[in-house]
This record gives sequence, structure tokens and C-alpha cells, in this order.
Amino acid sequence: MEKEKLTTQFPHIAFLPSPGMGHLIPLAELAKRLVCHHCFSATFLTFTNFSSPTQSSFLSSLHPSISSISLPFIPLDDIPTSARIEIILAAIVSRSVPYVRDALASLKQTTRLVAFVPDLFGTELLPVAKELSIPHFMFFTSNCMALLFFLHLPSLHMATTCEYRDLPEPFLLPGCLPLPGKDFLDTVMDRKSDACAWIVHVMKGYNSAQGILVNSFEKMEPGASKALKNEKEKHPPV
Repeated sequence: MEKEKLTTQFPHIAFLPSPGMGHLIPLAELAKRLVCHHCFSATFLTFTNFSSPTQSSFLSSLHPSISSISLPFIPLDDIPTSARIEIILAAIVSRSVPYVRDALASLKQTTRLVAFVPDLFGTELLPVAKELSIPHFMFFTSNCMALLFFLHLPSLHMATTCEYRDLPEPFLLPGCLPLPGKDFLDTVMDRKSDACAWIVHVMKGYNSAQGILVNSFEKMEPGASKALKNEKEKHPPV
């Protein structure tokens, strides 16, 4: 059956991975399972700024009912060449909002669009889906403990002022081993940096999702999985 016929017949999901094959491949695996086992079709929205022959080849090798749309190139002339990747990504995501809106509106007209699913850095795009009345979910590429860390980071950020490496006690995440501040993500180690501010902003945005998909399973992380369920009043269902 032709791809065009498949996308109009089956329920359709729009995925948006952050740049890099490490983000694209997990979402592609999820899309393949939905397509092959649950009769969905899918479209990947990708950032042209980070496109590569490897990415193009990978996308073209996917199941016929998985298509892709390249978002327009985003000029970054005002961003210093020395800027961290997080700052570049923040600019690309925020400046892509109108293009994502156009792509989702078009898919809504041409497919049975039932969900929009960006991955962990795409929270700024969730309001676009809400505006278009499209169900919207986050896909968290890492595990349950990492998700708990990010969900709790905004509260820790507000409750403390020192650098995280200088925290007098390890950070106690429910259901997890204590996490010393010196082992936090490198991106948040300088609390005065724009990169750290953006990460905290992104994590606050998780509450805008209708649900969060996490790339893990209960038997591998029983404590963290239970904690996510017990905290269901504090964040979207996981």
C-alpha cells in the first residue's frame, strides 16, 4: 500500500526528536513498534540545522508509513560561535515554533493526527499542540531516575543558592540512591549560566504535557518507577 494511503487511513503521530542520532533512534524505535504492531502511521519533524547524510539515510530506511518533514533552516548569526550546544538548541527550538505550528496544522488536515510527541528538550513546543487541540506527550529518552532528577530539579533550583557541587548533603530522589551534587549534569554546574537556566526552564515545561513516556521498565528500576507512580499528583502521568 502506498505511503500516502497509509497516512490517511491509520491514526497518525507526529514525532520531534532533538538534534542527534542518539535522540532520533529511540523515537524511531517507538514509531516502528506503533506502526508494525498497532497500525499507526507517523511523521518525523526534524531540524534542518542539524541534518546530516546519516540522518537522511536513516529516515529513508524506515517503514513506508513513517515519513519526515524538515523544518526550515533557522539563522543563528546572532549566536556566538563559542556558545554551548544548549544555547544553540534553545534558539533553534524557540525560533521553530511557527514552523512546527504550520507542520502540525498541515498534518491535522491531511492525516488522522492523534498525538504530537517531542523528546526531552521540546517542552516549548507543547503549547502549539494544545493550541491546535492535538494531544501532546513528552518522550524521555533516558531512564526513570534521570526523569525524576529533571522533574525535581526546578524545586531544588528554587530552594538552594549554592552551586550544586557545594551542596552539603546528597540530593535525595525518592526511590533512588542519594545523588551527590558533584555528579549532577555538567550543564547545570554553573547556575549563573544561560545553559543552566534553559535546562530548568525546559524541565518546568514538562507539566504542560498530558503524559510522559520514559525509555525504561519497572524491573530494572523498581524504586524509581514506584516513585514516579506515587508522585502522580505532582506531574503528568508517566
